[in-house]
Amino acid sequence: GRDLFRINHNDGSPHILFKDELRTRTNQTYFREGIRLRLDALYISPMTISPVRKAGESRNMTMLHLAAPVPDADGAVVGVLSIDLRSNSLLESLADITRDTDNRMMLISAGGQCLKGAAKGNDRPAEPKHGATSFAMTNPTEWAHIRSKDNGQFTTDAGLFTFATIDLGQTIRETTRLRGEHKAPRWKLVVWTPQETFKRTSTALLRKLSIYCAAILLLTAL
Repeated sequence: GRDLFRINHNDGSPHILFKDELRTRTNQTYFREGIRLRLDALYISPMTISPVRKAGESRNMTMLHLAAPVPDADGAVVGVLSIDLRSNSLLESLADITRDTDNRMMLISAGGQCLKGAAKGNDRPAEPKHGATSFAMTNPTEWAHIRSKDNGQFTTDAGLFTFATIDLGQTIRETTRLRGEHKAPRWKLVVWTPQETFKRTSTALLRKLSIYCAAILLLTAL
C-alpha cells in the first residue's frame, strides 16, 4: 500500500515527490477497492468535496479517485495505479449549459446529494461543502420521481424537471476495452425549469399556437 512514485498536479506545475514525501495508502478506499478488482475492471470513487484555502481565498475542490489493479508478468495483482481527477472543470462545464437561461442544471449523486446546482427555494447555484445540499431532503417529491427511472420528464408544484442517468461503469464498458464489472458511481443529471419560468414559456407557446390555429382556420374558410 505504499507509494512507489507519485506526481502532484501542483496547480499546473507537476511535481515528482521525493522518496521521503511518499505515503502509505493502505487505508484509502480507492486502494482497498482497486487491489480487489479483476484486471479488466476499474474503480471510480464517489465525488468528494473538500474546502481548500489558498492565497487567502476559500474554495471547494471536487475530486474523483480512479484506481486499477497492476499485474506482474504472470498476471498476479501486485499493486494499484491511482489517479486523483479534479472535477471542478466538469461541473463548471455542466453549469455553462444553462448559464444564460432561467433553467437550472443539477448533478445529483445516487444518495440524493446535490453535487452541482441549486436546491428548491435557492436562487443561487449551490457551492457544495461537507454535507452539501441534499436534493433528496429539500425536494422529496421530485427525488422520488427521479430515482425511480433512468430518464424522464415530469412537473410538480416546483416546476418542470427533465433528467437522465449517467452510469460511469456502463460508459467505460462501451468506450474502452475494460469489460469487467466496474465499481463506479451513477449520477442523475437534472434540468429544473422553475414554475414561474415554465408558466411563462407555456403561455407564450400557447399564444403562438393560437395565432397559428387562427391563421389556418382563416385560410380554410377562404
